Amino acid sequence: MTEMTDKNTPEDTRPSPPRVGCILKLGNDVIEFLGYGVLLGYEVPPTGIARLHVLYDDPDHNGNLAKMQLDNGDIVWGCECWWNTEARIHEELQIADDYGIKIVRVFIERQRELHAQRVASREARKAMRSKETGGDDEQDEQDEQDHDE
Repeated sequence: MTEMTDKNTPEDTRPSPPRVGCILKLGNDVIEFLGYGVLLGYEVPPTGIARLHVLYDDPDHNGNLAKMQLDNGDIVWGCECWWNTEARIHEELQIADDYGIKIVRVFIERQRELHAQRVASREARKAMRSKETGGDDEQDEQDEQDHDE
């Protein structure tokens, strides 16, 4: 893990971890907001963490992703949300509110469960189609596109 502070620095003089805000989904009518917390550093997420958002490879972190701990204790990874400084996310949420966009509080564990259910359902449909028709690559691609939207 790439640490946010130098371990040789006395603890009482280390800077506080940067405050961040995390948004799960931005929509025209609704923003799904995960919460505020701190950036713990960068590391490879554990197996099973889904890349819920399309990412680019960040050469500065050697493939490691941002790891954040929200104020409620939840751990959220950079591949699961849109994130920025707390001030910037607060500003964006205020602008959205001014335009009448609904802001809904969501929790990452529930979103992970829903994602796993969608993946399992898609895989079951894919297996059933493959068994019945020998597979339909075009339909599989459409399922992937529908999921990403």
